[in-house]
Amino acid sequence: MSSVAFGDLDGKPVIASAGRDGLVKVWDLSGPSEQPLRTFTHATGPGADVSSVAFGDLGGKPVIASAGSDGLVKVWDLSGPSEQPLRTLAHATGPDAFVSSVAFGDLGGKPVIASAGSGGVVKVWDLSRRSEQPPRTLAHATGPGADVSSVAFGDLDGKPVIASAGRDGLVKVWDLSRRSEQPLRTLADATGPDADVYSVAFGDLGGKPVIASARSDGLVKVWDLSRRSEQPLRTLAHATEPDAGVSSVAFGDLGGKPVIVSGGSGGLVKVWDLSRRSEQPLRTFTHATGPDADVSSVAFGDLDGKPVIVSGGNDSLIKMWNPDTDQGPIGFIAPEGFGPDAPLAEIATGKINGHQVVATGQNGQVTLYKLAAIDAQPLREILCQRTGGAFGEDQWREYFGPDEPYRNGCPT
Repeated sequence: MSSVAFGDLDGKPVIASAGRDGLVKVWDLSGPSEQPLRTFTHATGPGADVSSVAFGDLGGKPVIASAGSDGLVKVWDLSGPSEQPLRTLAHATGPDAFVSSVAFGDLGGKPVIASAGSGGVVKVWDLSRRSEQPPRTLAHATGPGADVSSVAFGDLDGKPVIASAGRDGLVKVWDLSRRSEQPLRTLADATGPDADVYSVAFGDLGGKPVIASARSDGLVKVWDLSRRSEQPLRTLAHATEPDAGVSSVAFGDLGGKPVIVSGGSGGLVKVWDLSRRSEQPLRTFTHATGPDADVSSVAFGDLDGKPVIVSGGNDSLIKMWNPDTDQGPIGFIAPEGFGPDAPLAEIATGKINGHQVVATGQNGQVTLYKLAAIDAQPLREILCQRTGGAFGEDQWREYFGPDEPYRNGCPT
């Protein structure tokens, strides 16, 4: 599973999922059914991956945009019975064409989509027009391998802007209110042959618009868009080991303080207090250990009215952390079918009927769970299964933290 997103359909909470089967599925979370409400076929055949999905609105109708390895963006009307796409937009063509990211936005009251991927360009599509030609094409990079990995909408001084990030190590900000095809800002995020920027996100820091970027060299950089400086406001070292990378970054609020959560290689989740000048993380949580430990996704949520961080990784477990303490995980989810060959690609949190929930993407399925306090007995059973009944104190602390007394208790 490559992407999940929350939305609303006729007042009902729904979730869209996409994966390597080329399908987009919409699930009604208000009822007990485990069958999808809608299934859309984005692509078929070998390599028919759907990399990104996003909810939007088109003329008062709820729609979904899907992006895939076929270089296409497709828009699906959730208000009608048709299983055919409402619009098909060709971001790129050719055997190596793909779209890695798609996002909805608003431009002068008109619904627009931004797509990013192969070819080094970001394309902005005006959905109020019937033309399938993009009204704007923004050249993020040129040359072989000039791919754009992430795109996000934001606001800068009341103007609609887009941030794009790519394998050239640059983050570029584009002012959509101008006709210029030149970026408003170019931020040299990373340099070198492997200077990839995996993700970008917009946030707010003391009323100032900021961008966070996640990099392949283990750094998170924060850029103040209210300043003309091309130097980052903050540089946060998530990891320093060779081949260390940050795969996910998210903004949040902790007791009125702006914070960033980062997750990536090394199996660590780090919380950074942007109100302090310290370059040391406020919290460091160990999601997983071992040479291949990796955190693929992080998100903010709340549990019984208290802030909670949710992390998912290649150990196929979801863990919940209290950012107010340094304790071990306060909860966990072990999706059905977990195992070393079933890593979590992405997680997302939301509210369903007042309950905090988390959605996971794994094994071509999307699953929704209600966040709950940790239960030692089921997790001990999982440890017994994974280790053959011989887990030690170090593995116990990895899952339960230092405050839960160690006990094996595996059946013989």
